[in-house]
Amino acid sequence: MSNPVVTKGNRVVISGVGLVTPLGVGKDAFSQKLFRGDCGISPITTFDTSPFASKLGAAVTDFSPRAFISAKNLRKMDRTSSMASASARMALEDAGVSINISNRDRTGIILGTAVGSTDIAAQFAGMLFSEGPGMVGPFQVPNTVMNAPAGHTSIELGFRGVNSTINHHEASAETAIAYAASAIKQGRADVMFAGGVDIISEFFFRVLTHFKALSPVDGGPEGARPFDLRRNGPVVGEGAGMVCLETFSQAEARGVRPYCEIAGWGLSSAPAPPTDWPSDPRGPVLAMTRALHSAGIAPGDIDYVSAAASGGIRLDALEAEALYIVF
Repeated sequence: MSNPVVTKGNRVVISGVGLVTPLGVGKDAFSQKLFRGDCGISPITTFDTSPFASKLGAAVTDFSPRAFISAKNLRKMDRTSSMASASARMALEDAGVSINISNRDRTGIILGTAVGSTDIAAQFAGMLFSEGPGMVGPFQVPNTVMNAPAGHTSIELGFRGVNSTINHHEASAETAIAYAASAIKQGRADVMFAGGVDIISEFFFRVLTHFKALSPVDGGPEGARPFDLRRNGPVVGEGAGMVCLETFSQAEARGVRPYCEIAGWGLSSAPAPPTDWPSDPRGPVLAMTRALHSAGIAPGDIDYVSAAASGGIRLDALEAEALYIVF
């Protein structure tokens, strides 16, 4: 990784990273396998996929939550919450931040999740309608809500500042980071943890295959082929990623060299059918244009773009068109 150029002043930087991914747990394991070219996609083994055309997924397989979370709090968490809490702890330790009575009220979390704990929600609904409310477990109800992972994380790590959850489908984590950066820039927090978490559950996998949202939507071999003429839909995945955000001056005072600076961000929306993507690229074009304006830079200043590149037939075409218009 090259050394980032960070401007001093009231700038927001990333000082810590925490990851629970199909390529490994922790930034070192993840980056080693990523740059080696390893693939985290394999046949799903946690439930029976024989009724479906889709069989593949990028699953987290070597995660032990006990290594990151206290036994008392872990008993109350579902898998989604445990992955979020573990990634936040790794980001906390990577940044060298210590949560105590002097800073806990100005340390917060904004977490993104596309669908939340659909495994717990399905279990809860099944138990509720088959055996009645009296048979529902006491820990099931709190874990069915979208903000459970952020809540559990703040309890485990001792945050008492801003606590919120963003639900913007694939852009949930990125939107959460933008709002967290804004909280620091506006002086509403000193340290923010932000990122995203989602899991592969049998219930949601069934929903996606029912709507023909996963590869192979048009037949042929199943696989993840972003921006490829042979693309035939996304392959579902799971994991958690969290970054620690703070001002450059604060990180510098602790002797921490940031990974990078968050110079700007942009958000927009676009109308679309209930089960499809927009046909007009003006939505993503507006978001990217706003991000450039927020950072005070021009399209020609950009060296690298990290695209969504899901492999969706219409979504990849929409994104490619938007990138072409902006750059």
